Amino acid sequence: MQNCILKGNQDTLYAAKEGTWQYYENCHIEGTVDYIFGKAIAVFQSCTIKSLTDSYITAAATPVYQPFGFVFFDCKLIAEEGVQKVYLGRPWRPNSKTVFIRTEMGGHILPEGWHNWGNPKNEETVLYAEYQSTGQGAAPQSRVGWSKQLDSVQMQRYTLPNIFTNPSKSTFNKQNWNPKKQRD
Repeated sequence: MQNCILKGNQDTLYAAKEGTWQYYENCHIEGTVDYIFGKAIAVFQSCTIKSLTDSYITAAATPVYQPFGFVFFDCKLIAEEGVQKVYLGRPWRPNSKTVFIRTEMGGHILPEGWHNWGNPKNEETVLYAEYQSTGQGAAPQSRVGWSKQLDSVQMQRYTLPNIFTNPSKSTFNKQNWNPKKQRD
């Protein structure tokens, strides 16, 4: 999807089916609680993500076999006026994966960034990570200890061709889809 506006409350965008890929570019997505959620591998490129209430942006349910969950590249996190306490995400299921890369984060993002959904066992299985976050909500030194700050070597893994390839679980790679070609 490109240049879309998705407005809702709880559960605005259901990236539903495991083993599938979704790509969002230059989209505006807004909602209240866990408004981006699901099992799919979903990439958000240059999107504006708007929180309407104090709550959580993502609730990934990444299956254990999937190498990626939600990946946000060069996005901007904003909030409705008065919203001040927003988490980047919480795991809908164990093994959830959510990564924010070069994302501008408003002051509404809580310093701890992530929540375990009341289950400390989730801290052992999730991958919650960031790379070069900017803005008032970027607080790498204050994030929960079980989240990660990626380095440049770890970042090499986060390319569109790598994310959108998983020969063991899907026919996607047989579709020869390339988001760069899609944009041209």
